[in-house]
Amino acid sequence: MKYAVMFEPFPMEGYEYICKTDEGSWRTNGNPRVFNTEKEAKVEAKKWNTGIVVNMEETLKWIWVHN
Repeated sequence: MKYAVMFEPFPMEGYEYICKTDEGSWRTNGNPRVFNTEKEAKVEAKKWNTGIVVNMEETLKWIWVHN
């Protein structure tokens, strides 16, 4: 399984993926940063106040079913 981290940058505006970046800041609308293990994803999620770990396979299935 593959995992990603999402966070809520502004209250009530929804969650966004932590994206790959070469810079030190976060950006949106990029490619999500993907982790091979849940443990790796949890380490990243702890860096964010609202960080949550999501299973990429389950998230993609949900998107496919609801679109």
